Amino acid sequence: MINRILVDLSYIHSTEKLTESVALYAFRFLSSLSTEERNGIVLILVPSMKDEILYRVGSFEVEEFTDICYLLTKIPYLKGIVRKFNWTIKINKIAKKGYTCLYLPFSWSGNSGKVKIRKVITIHDLRPMKEATRAFTGSMLFKFLNLKKIYLAVCRKFYTDHVKNANDIIAISNYVKSDIVHEWSCHNKIHTIYNSISKSKLIPKEIGKLKSVNYILYVNTLSPYKNILTLVRAFKKLKQLQQFNNIILVIVGKATTYWEKNVLPEIAESKLANEIVRFEYVSDSELIWLYKNANIFITASIHEGFGYTPIEAALYCCPVISTRCESLPDVTANKVSYYDPPTSEEELYKVMTRILNTPKNKAELNDISLYFQERYSIITHKNRILNLLKNNNNEDIIYSSKL
Repeated sequence: MINRILVDLSYIHSTEKLTESVALYAFRFLSSLSTEERNGIVLILVPSMKDEILYRVGSFEVEEFTDICYLLTKIPYLKGIVRKFNWTIKINKIAKKGYTCLYLPFSWSGNSGKVKIRKVITIHDLRPMKEATRAFTGSMLFKFLNLKKIYLAVCRKFYTDHVKNANDIIAISNYVKSDIVHEWSCHNKIHTIYNSISKSKLIPKEIGKLKSVNYILYVNTLSPYKNILTLVRAFKKLKQLQQFNNIILVIVGKATTYWEKNVLPEIAESKLANEIVRFEYVSDSELIWLYKNANIFITASIHEGFGYTPIEAALYCCPVISTRCESLPDVTANKVSYYDPPTSEEELYKVMTRILNTPKNKAELNDISLYFQERYSIITHKNRILNLLKNNNNEDIIYSSKL
């Protein structure tokens, strides 16, 4: 039987969704497919996003997906239920055209329904069913009505539906796989396929005001679970040492309520405003330059299903400091420097000081870069997903976290 595979990108229904990590995950996979491999793969797209997505991933056949009433999609809780009902009906209608498999690069409430063809999904993490971290969950109304338990229960229900209704599940790290298996005991249908990460062929673009400047780099969202407060406090301790007077902290991340209400006051109180530079946005070429020229890259995350940025930094031979939380020891393969516990500015400060005083040699950093280039090869990632979608033998690769 000829494989006819649907890839559902209908959750990308606005320009804001284009830049989310789950969209980039799908784009990386699709962009890596050869002309021959694209035969029989059809994208499910919202009409308003069709041109923009095809511009990013190249030429594909398309099935159009029309969403429900816009107003209904803006109502928390209700929108997931209504979208799930609408999605299931429309996907089953499309599936009747002779498709053999449906692939969901991102699993959310609206696409958790049961379909009449083989269904393969990627689960990036289970954090939404464990922590109420969406924007509206921080509202006064949400807290006043004490909706947290209901919210988490609803999220768990949607995840349970995903696991039950999928024939195969891709976990993006061994940590995520273990987390899923612990919740639902579904060993027979789950596969670890790490995210792909590759060095860009773009020419680094210098950021003029950082030329000849020593800096510590942070690139990530400015959310509470990314734990940037610990980094700011460790940086404050570092600046109290005379030999590090000339080093600054460079942060790349979009401002959030947490940044403005929690982190900025800490920076002001510590008198670090002139020692910290934040970029709301940098181009891909500028980001490469930042990675290549940083003294240290730091991730202080408390929760992480994978963790792109420490690997990206290491690919460009930047020394990396990481926590040992969740997926990070597995994904970084014990190849970087670590501190523990994650909220200890004292421990982070000690590791920062050690690396600044005794930098790793270039040969060692280059070996780490080559290791990650092989481990997270886009070709390996693409082939493993394709084999799974085509229902070929797809035994899990054993990813060692040992040196």
